[in-house]
Amino acid sequence: MKISRMMLGLTLSTSMIACSGAAPSMGSSANQETRRYQDDRTKLENKFVGVVGTYDGSMKIYQRVKDGSDTSQYDVVDIPLQIGIYTEEVSTGKDSQGEAKVLPTLKMRYRQMDTVRSDIILDVRYVEETGEIHASSAVSGNGGAGGNSNTSTSGTTINAVLSGANLTGEVIRAAGKLGTFSLNLSSREVISSSSEADRDFFDRTLNLYKNISGVYTGTVTPPEGSTAKPFPIKIVLSAVQISEDGNLRAALKANYTRPDFIADPTISERFMDVYYRLDTTPAQLIMSSKGGTPQIPDAYFMTITGELDETNHRYEGDLVDRRGFVGHVVLTREKKTAVQ
Repeated sequence: MKISRMMLGLTLSTSMIACSGAAPSMGSSANQETRRYQDDRTKLENKFVGVVGTYDGSMKIYQRVKDGSDTSQYDVVDIPLQIGIYTEEVSTGKDSQGEAKVLPTLKMRYRQMDTVRSDIILDVRYVEETGEIHASSAVSGNGGAGGNSNTSTSGTTINAVLSGANLTGEVIRAAGKLGTFSLNLSSREVISSSSEADRDFFDRTLNLYKNISGVYTGTVTPPEGSTAKPFPIKIVLSAVQISEDGNLRAALKANYTRPDFIADPTISERFMDVYYRLDTTPAQLIMSSKGGTPQIPDAYFMTITGELDETNHRYEGDLVDRRGFVGHVVLTREKKTAVQ
């Protein structure tokens, strides 16, 4: 049977069209994958835009009654609280072309504003349909103002609900429920980068140290039964900036003298390192010096451990030197002048 050239041409053309429809090109597949990735990014960005921001308010916590003999007694205390929710880009692998797939995820920065402690960074899951927010600790670091890190964890979990501009919820630690909070959106801006957080933590710590610095004078009272007499002391507490491994940190230093040693004040002088422990309630202020002479290697050893009442500028603690317990210390800060 003879087939005309026209029929043969039509048959070949139809076969080529059918083949081209059945086998999409590699370029078309890659384009679809790129569009899916872009769609995923857009969905997440639209989902997160309404929750990102800084929220300020207060948290109700249970705090053991101060100076109470019954350790089971607690007061309900309101403390200022700030929570920042922000996005961070995270790699979720690579596509078929070897390109990185980077998608936004939510992070939370938790900060108690009643004192200067390291921030806690948490991973966040946000349920848009209900407004639920579940966050858990993500970054490990140092937990006090005396440390070098601005982030820390202590087994923290936060369960909250976002309703409009109001964020309410609870904070849970390893030991149990810490408290409940109610916050309101104060800004869409959030401290997110580590460099911003480092600088912010440094500034807050330095301001705290400046607020408690000054000249403290008072008396050391020897223990009962001692033949020693009470004697006056003077401590100059100073806020300083220290560079370590290229990083700047705030620190406290103390200069200890005895005003009754008029002839030679250097006999009693000590240059002391200071650690302000904000992880205790109430906060502790510890001053210590080390070193000595070839004859007496620990001649300059001295430690003063006590509590600082920031409101009344009063310090009370115990003084120990190389010989043992010296006495109880009570100091008050002199009124600051313009140059202090």
